[in-house]
Amino acid sequence: MGIFSLASVGMECIFYGIIATCALMALIYAVIYLIGGGKNYLRSIPFLGIGILLSFLLCIQFSLMFGAFQAKEKLSAIEQIAAFWASTAQESQPIQNTAETLRKVKEEIPLVGLFIDNVDGVGNSTLAIANTLTTTIRATLNDYIWHRVWWILGMLVVALPLALWIGGNTIETKRRGTATSYNDYDYSSSSVSHPDDF
Repeated sequence: MGIFSLASVGMECIFYGIIATCALMALIYAVIYLIGGGKNYLRSIPFLGIGILLSFLLCIQFSLMFGAFQAKEKLSAIEQIAAFWASTAQESQPIQNTAETLRKVKEEIPLVGLFIDNVDGVGNSTLAIANTLTTTIRATLNDYIWHRVWWILGMLVVALPLALWIGGNTIETKRRGTATSYNDYDYSSSSVSHPDDF
Protein backbone atom coordinates (compact mmCIF):
# COMPACT_ATOMS: atom_id res chain seq x y z
CA MET A 1 0.00 0.00 0.00
CA GLY A 2 1.70 3.18 -1.20
CA ILE A 3 0.99 6.81 -0.46
CA PHE A 4 -1.62 7.03 -3.21
CA SER A 5 -3.39 3.95 -1.93
CA LEU A 6 -3.34 5.42 1.58
CA ALA A 7 -4.83 8.66 0.26
CA SER A 8 -7.53 6.65 -1.51
CA VAL A 9 -8.38 4.83 1.71
CA GLY A 10 -8.49 8.15 3.54
CA MET A 11 -10.92 9.64 1.02
CA GLU A 12 -13.07 6.52 1.24
CA CYS A 13 -13.18 6.78 5.04
CA ILE A 14 -14.13 10.45 4.84
CA PHE A 15 -16.87 9.62 2.35
CA TYR A 16 -18.33 6.96 4.64
CA GLY A 17 -17.93 9.33 7.58
CA ILE A 18 -20.00 11.96 5.78
CA ILE A 19 -22.68 9.39 4.92
CA ALA A 20 -22.87 8.16 8.51
CA THR A 21 -23.00 11.72 9.85
CA CYS A 22 -25.79 12.72 7.46
CA ALA A 23 -27.80 9.65 8.40
CA LEU A 24 -27.39 10.25 12.14
CA MET A 25 -28.17 13.97 11.89
CA ALA A 26 -31.25 13.27 9.77
CA LEU A 27 -32.45 10.82 12.42
CA ILE A 28 -31.82 13.34 15.20
CA TYR A 29 -33.68 16.14 13.39
CA ALA A 30 -36.58 13.80 12.60
CA VAL A 31 -36.90 12.72 16.22
CA ILE A 32 -36.81 16.33 17.45
CA TYR A 33 -39.37 17.36 14.85
CA LEU A 34 -41.77 14.53 15.67
CA ILE A 35 -41.46 14.49 19.45
CA GLY A 36 -40.95 18.00 20.67
CA GLY A 37 -39.70 21.01 18.85
CA GLY A 38 -41.26 20.96 15.46
CA LYS A 39 -40.15 23.50 12.90
CA ASN A 40 -39.63 26.19 15.53
CA TYR A 41 -36.53 24.44 16.89
CA LEU A 42 -35.18 23.62 13.47
CA ARG A 43 -35.47 27.25 12.38
CA SER A 44 -33.66 28.74 15.36
CA ILE A 45 -30.17 29.97 14.51
CA PRO A 46 -28.47 28.65 17.70
CA PHE A 47 -29.92 25.19 17.10
CA LEU A 48 -28.71 25.16 13.51
CA GLY A 49 -25.28 26.44 14.57
CA ILE A 50 -24.86 23.65 17.11
CA GLY A 51 -26.08 21.19 14.49
CA ILE A 52 -23.40 22.29 12.02
CA LEU A 53 -20.64 22.07 14.64
CA LEU A 54 -21.87 18.67 15.80
CA SER A 55 -21.97 17.42 12.20
CA PHE A 56 -18.35 18.47 11.66
CA LEU A 57 -17.16 16.73 14.84
CA LEU A 58 -19.18 13.60 14.13
CA CYS A 59 -17.77 13.40 10.62
CA ILE A 60 -14.23 13.41 12.03
CA GLN A 61 -15.01 10.67 14.54
CA PHE A 62 -16.82 8.50 12.01
CA SER A 63 -14.02 8.89 9.47
CA LEU A 64 -11.41 7.84 12.03
CA MET A 65 -13.56 4.90 13.05
CA PHE A 66 -13.91 3.69 9.47
CA GLY A 67 -10.14 4.02 9.09
CA ALA A 68 -9.66 1.67 12.02
CA PHE A 69 -12.12 -0.77 10.46
CA GLN A 70 -10.13 -0.63 7.23
CA ALA A 71 -6.97 -1.45 9.16
CA LYS A 72 -8.67 -4.38 10.91
CA GLU A 73 -9.56 -5.87 7.54
CA LYS A 74 -5.83 -6.19 6.84
CA LEU A 75 -4.99 -8.22 9.95
CA SER A 76 -4.47 -11.43 7.99
CA ALA A 77 -2.07 -9.65 5.62
CA ILE A 78 -0.33 -8.08 8.62
CA GLU A 79 0.21 -11.49 10.19
CA GLN A 80 1.67 -12.89 6.97
CA ILE A 81 4.02 -9.93 6.55
CA ALA A 82 5.05 -10.13 10.21
CA ALA A 83 5.75 -13.85 9.94
CA PHE A 84 7.87 -13.34 6.83
CA TRP A 85 10.03 -10.60 8.28
CA ALA A 86 10.26 -12.23 11.70
CA SER A 87 11.65 -15.36 10.03
CA THR A 88 14.70 -13.34 8.97
CA ALA A 89 15.34 -11.97 12.47
CA GLN A 90 17.92 -13.15 14.97
CA GLU A 91 16.43 -15.04 17.90
CA SER A 92 18.97 -13.56 20.30
CA GLN A 93 17.43 -10.07 19.99
CA PRO A 94 13.66 -10.44 20.54
CA ILE A 95 12.94 -6.79 21.33
CA GLN A 96 14.80 -5.50 18.29
CA ASN A 97 13.22 -8.23 16.18
CA THR A 98 9.69 -7.19 17.13
CA ALA A 99 10.39 -3.49 16.56
CA GLU A 100 12.02 -4.18 13.21
CA THR A 101 9.17 -6.46 12.13
CA LEU A 102 6.63 -3.77 13.10
CA ARG A 103 8.60 -1.23 11.05
CA LYS A 104 8.45 -3.53 8.05
CA VAL A 105 4.71 -4.04 8.53
CA LYS A 106 4.14 -0.28 8.60
CA GLU A 107 6.21 0.10 5.45
CA GLU A 108 4.10 -2.52 3.68
CA ILE A 109 0.79 -1.26 5.10
CA PRO A 110 1.14 2.47 6.00
CA LEU A 111 -2.42 2.53 7.31
CA VAL A 112 -1.25 0.53 10.34
CA GLY A 113 1.26 3.24 11.22
CA LEU A 114 -1.58 5.71 11.76
CA PHE A 115 -2.81 3.68 14.74
CA ILE A 116 0.24 1.80 16.08
CA ASP A 117 3.46 3.40 17.32
CA ASN A 118 5.15 0.50 19.06
CA VAL A 119 4.56 -2.95 20.55
CA ASP A 120 5.38 -3.76 24.15
CA GLY A 121 5.24 -7.53 23.88
CA VAL A 122 8.08 -9.48 22.30
CA GLY A 123 8.69 -12.99 21.08
CA ASN A 124 11.70 -15.16 20.39
CA SER A 125 10.31 -17.25 17.56
CA THR A 126 8.86 -16.28 14.21
CA LEU A 127 5.39 -17.41 15.25
CA ALA A 128 5.60 -15.61 18.60
CA ILE A 129 6.61 -12.31 17.01
CA ALA A 130 3.87 -12.54 14.38
CA ASN A 131 1.25 -13.42 17.01
CA THR A 132 2.42 -10.64 19.31
CA LEU A 133 2.16 -8.03 16.58
CA THR A 134 -1.22 -9.23 15.31
CA THR A 135 -2.73 -9.49 18.79
CA THR A 136 -1.44 -6.07 19.82
CA ILE A 137 -2.62 -4.41 16.62
CA ARG A 138 -6.06 -6.01 16.91
CA ALA A 139 -6.44 -4.92 20.55
CA THR A 140 -5.23 -1.40 19.77
CA LEU A 141 -7.66 -1.01 16.88
CA ASN A 142 -10.56 -2.32 18.98
CA ASP A 143 -9.74 0.18 21.73
CA TYR A 144 -9.48 2.94 19.15
CA ILE A 145 -12.89 2.09 17.68
CA TRP A 146 -14.54 2.03 21.10
CA HIS A 147 -12.96 5.37 21.95
CA ARG A 148 -14.57 6.83 18.82
CA VAL A 149 -17.93 5.33 19.82
CA TRP A 150 -17.74 6.86 23.30
CA TRP A 151 -16.71 10.23 21.84
CA ILE A 152 -19.70 10.17 19.50
CA LEU A 153 -22.12 9.26 22.31
CA GLY A 154 -20.57 11.88 24.58
CA MET A 155 -20.95 14.62 21.97
CA LEU A 156 -24.59 13.67 21.43
CA VAL A 157 -25.31 13.67 25.18
CA VAL A 158 -23.83 17.17 25.51
CA ALA A 159 -24.95 18.76 22.25
CA LEU A 160 -28.60 17.66 22.08
CA PRO A 161 -29.77 19.00 25.48
CA LEU A 162 -27.74 22.17 24.89
CA ALA A 163 -29.29 22.71 21.46
CA LEU A 164 -32.81 22.09 22.76
CA TRP A 165 -32.28 24.43 25.71
CA ILE A 166 -30.79 27.25 23.63
CA GLY A 167 -33.35 26.76 20.88
CA GLY A 168 -36.19 26.76 23.40
CA ASN A 169 -34.96 29.97 25.01
CA THR A 170 -34.61 31.61 21.60
CA ILE A 171 -38.17 30.65 20.65
CA GLU A 172 -39.54 31.89 24.00
CA THR A 173 -37.69 35.19 23.62
CA LYS A 174 -39.16 35.70 20.16
CA ARG A 175 -42.65 34.92 21.45
CA ARG A 176 -42.31 37.42 24.30
CA GLY A 177 -41.02 40.04 21.91
CA THR A 178 -43.96 39.47 19.57
CA ALA A 179 -46.44 39.62 22.44
CA THR A 180 -44.90 42.84 23.77
CA SER A 181 -45.03 44.47 20.37
CA TYR A 182 -48.68 43.49 19.99
CA ASN A 183 -49.64 44.83 23.43
CA ASP A 184 -47.75 48.10 22.92
CA TYR A 185 -49.41 48.80 19.59
CA ASP A 186 -51.03 52.28 19.63
CA TYR A 187 -54.57 51.74 18.39
CA SER A 188 -55.43 55.45 18.79
CA SER A 189 -53.17 56.24 15.88
CA SER A 190 -54.78 53.64 13.69
CA SER A 191 -56.27 54.88 10.43
CA VAL A 192 -59.31 52.60 10.79
CA SER A 193 -62.47 54.65 11.09
CA HIS A 194 -64.89 54.21 13.96
CA PRO A 195 -68.67 54.16 13.27
CA ASP A 196 -69.18 57.26 15.48
CA ASP A 197 -66.97 59.26 13.16
CA PHE A 198 -69.73 59.40 10.56
